[in-house]
Amino acid sequence: MKDPKENKIEIDINCYCGCGVLEIGQWIDEDGDFGDVTISHKTRSWEAYSWSPLNIIKRRFNMIWNILIGKEYYFYEVLIQNKSELRKLKEFVNSLHEDKLPYD
Repeated sequence: MKDPKENKIEIDINCYCGCGVLEIGQWIDEDGDFGDVTISHKTRSWEAYSWSPLNIIKRRFNMIWNILIGKEYYFYEVLIQNKSELRKLKEFVNSLHEDKLPYD
């Protein structure tokens, strides 16, 4: 089976505190054309959950409550305070191709 990452260009932007990574990528189809753009957030378990058990329970109940009432809720944020990480992000976003995207 072919590695899915071979059909994708991507970049990882690390959160300043080390709790997570923002992964941005663009798929490349069989013809070599650029397609859909993906943006994912990955948490690093230990850093993200190094809070006290009470704080974790509060955050999870808050999240569940907001989902139940249909309110927007921010799970995590990626804090960029490093100039090189920001430059890397800007260069990557500028290099994305919009040729084959289906919608305007």
